[in-house]
Amino acid sequence: MLNLKEITLSDKELFKKYIGKSENSTLSFTTLYIWSFDGRIKYDVVDDCLVLVFCGKKGCMCTYPYGNGDRISAARKAYKFMENPIFVLMSEEQTKELNEIFPDEFEIISDENNADYVYLTNDLINLKGNKYQQKRNHLNAFLKNYEYTYERLTIDDIDEIKELFFKWESGQTNHDTGDASRATLLFLENIDKLGVTCAGLRVDGKLVAFTGGEAITDNMAHVPMEFADINYRGAFNVINRDFCKNEWSNYKYINREEDMGVEGMRYAKRAYNPVKMIEKYRAVRKKK
Repeated sequence: MLNLKEITLSDKELFKKYIGKSENSTLSFTTLYIWSFDGRIKYDVVDDCLVLVFCGKKGCMCTYPYGNGDRISAARKAYKFMENPIFVLMSEEQTKELNEIFPDEFEIISDENNADYVYLTNDLINLKGNKYQQKRNHLNAFLKNYEYTYERLTIDDIDEIKELFFKWESGQTNHDTGDASRATLLFLENIDKLGVTCAGLRVDGKLVAFTGGEAITDNMAHVPMEFADINYRGAFNVINRDFCKNEWSNYKYINREEDMGVEGMRYAKRAYNPVKMIEKYRAVRKKK
């Protein structure tokens, strides 16, 4: 049986021990921590493996065990813990291992809405070719109309960052931002403790764009936060370019997370021409 624990900031090294450096953005400690409010993500270490548990109104779902302990034993305990067994955030390799433990018991489903969009860093910096013409138009409009500065931001800038976030959020009408707002505020209020890199654009001293991210592997950075004042055309394009150029030029890839099935978000992410997707799978027990 699993003995669930809340995720706290002090768990960062523990998670690193078991998960290591994963290209799956959902498995970054930052992502797990900021989305763990209300106990919706918990964990247990069982048989020297880490099992993450996602709980909601319809019950709990587990990840396949991470680490080099007894994953078979840990998977069986996770299976017994769930009322309706569903394993989530699985890699293709994990699905194969699960099927060896529970032959022909699970249906493996591609979780398209949660697949990560990955881009070449140089593409986001240079925006070359016809496929980026629209992005260049927006970027050039900003450069033509505004004199700006790019700067690193810290917890000392939290009040300005929050003010910008609330202004951006008030204009979002295409999807519910309630949960995302709570996750964003947890991110912002713990910039220093999470160890993330943050930056912004200023026009006449006013903060008009913000972004934040971190390295998740030796050649991939993860950018989970970005918002801007939509009254400044091209602000999103410039902060995206400048963040990659100033902070992540030594990394080959940029992971900008999933689209969650939101049509507008999917369009925006595809418009930047991802070079690959980080596929995620869920294993659902077949009905008998």
